[in-house]
Amino acid sequence: MEVLSDADVQARVTPEMARAAMRAAIVAAYEGRLNAPPRTVVELGDRRLTLTCGSVDGAWYGYRSYTAPGSTDEDQLVVVHDATTGAVTALAVGAALGPRRVGAIGAVALDALAPARPTAVAVLGTGRQAWHQLWALPERFRSLPVRAYSPTEAHRQDFAARAAVELGLRVRPAASVREAVDDANIVVVATSSGTPVLGPGDIDAGAYVTTLGPKQVGRSEIRPDLVRDAALVVTDSPAQLRSYDPPHVLAGSPPHGGDGGDDNRGGTGGDSGVGGARGGGDGRDDDGVAGAESGGIVHLGAVLTGVVPVPDGTRVFLSVGLAGTEAWLLHAAASRR
Repeated sequence: MEVLSDADVQARVTPEMARAAMRAAIVAAYEGRLNAPPRTVVELGDRRLTLTCGSVDGAWYGYRSYTAPGSTDEDQLVVVHDATTGAVTALAVGAALGPRRVGAIGAVALDALAPARPTAVAVLGTGRQAWHQLWALPERFRSLPVRAYSPTEAHRQDFAARAAVELGLRVRPAASVREAVDDANIVVVATSSGTPVLGPGDIDAGAYVTTLGPKQVGRSEIRPDLVRDAALVVTDSPAQLRSYDPPHVLAGSPPHGGDGGDDNRGGTGGDSGVGGARGGGDGRDDDGVAGAESGGIVHLGAVLTGVVPVPDGTRVFLSVGLAGTEAWLLHAAASRR
């Protein structure tokens, strides 16, 4: 058994390695090779223990556990077991693995969904998740100017200075959302805001938007009509999106781009607008497309495998943190010793 500290994770999990691992995991989930049910929450008095689990049949199974409410600096536990013997083969204790895998998932989505001619990157939010979206940025985007916004001046100044030094990016602080998104056709929204900080009138037609923060009915960092009116809406886990309570921002709306008509291709119909999965998993519906034919929210794996083409117009990625990817990334990191 190998035990990885945060220092070990930081040394082994590079942006390139994390992107490759997360791309493979997302495709595996879409194709039904990664079993990734929605997270489970256990109430423990004034705390909640959350478990995210995953497995690859015949290879490994594992989980991550963390508590809420809690600080982003609190230790989390990720464990991987051998699928045949049940023995623990690797575990990680700390706070470094989770944000790296979320950043890498965002980078995989960006690489697949970005405009053909990217102009600039706007980052709304300057916390850990926002940082790791830049940490994992694919090479072809690293020369773009980046503008970072936080309502707290010191936070945006510090974020920009640190990103310039540690990541080698051209980052400058923006004093407003408008200044950050002006002429930027890549927009990363990574806030804790329960009220929208971004709407369709704030972005250029054809922009790519990813949202990492709240995206539920009555509590969302982006306006629901930004999602509803997009040419393509993608997520890394339709099953997790369907499990939201309160439901996700498109719940109760017709599937985006459609009229909520015949939904016999899988999915959950107009109630959620989320494409379905075959066999109760997290991947394809019966036609191999996660609801795309009926205007639903598409599994990122369907885009990565070429099943769903990327149209012109605004593309939105609803990042939910595909379960099982923590264990997948730990398994990959442990194999690099």
